[in-house]
Amino acid sequence: MSRQDDAEQIQAYLVQLRGGGPFLSSYDGRLLLRWMDNEVPVPVVLQALDRAAEKRRRRRVKSPLSLRSAETAVKQAQAGGLELPAPAGPEPLRELIEDLRRSGGLEARIAEQLTGTTELQAAMAVLAKGLERAWAQADRAALKAQAAEELFLLKETCSEAEFERACEEVARDLLRQRHPLLCASAAWDTVSA
Repeated sequence: MSRQDDAEQIQAYLVQLRGGGPFLSSYDGRLLLRWMDNEVPVPVVLQALDRAAEKRRRRRVKSPLSLRSAETAVKQAQAGGLELPAPAGPEPLRELIEDLRRSGGLEARIAEQLTGTTELQAAMAVLAKGLERAWAQADRAALKAQAAEELFLLKETCSEAEFERACEEVARDLLRQRHPLLCASAAWDTVSA
């Protein structure tokens, strides 16, 4: 993949996690360029974004998820030598594929798309598309209503637009909790096990 493709995959995954438009802050834009210049592997960034989203789940903040949220995890990976789990053929992904098949429904269809995938980044892209499909098919109004209930205390401390952004991010997180195998970390964890 080209640098442009890598940057687009990272940006698309960020948007998938938080919702909203594909716009990056100036800080996030510079950070993404730095990661591309330093040849930080896309799977490292996607896995770091998943970890940042998981941390945010515990404390429900009003600021939107950003690349900056994953910066510390990426730095730690760089300091540790960027030991990227790399499948050599489809064998390392077999467990994930079997788990997806057993889940049935959308996950089973994603398992079929993963069959034969040999690269971690490509597997992460397939899973991300599956989660985006789940979002498109979900009852988003119900997810957003549930998110608003979770965030009711936050409503008094932010603008309506900020609250709507926070609700969409939490709604997307609620969907990820229902489809835990459709995230970048599922592929990462399977390959690195």
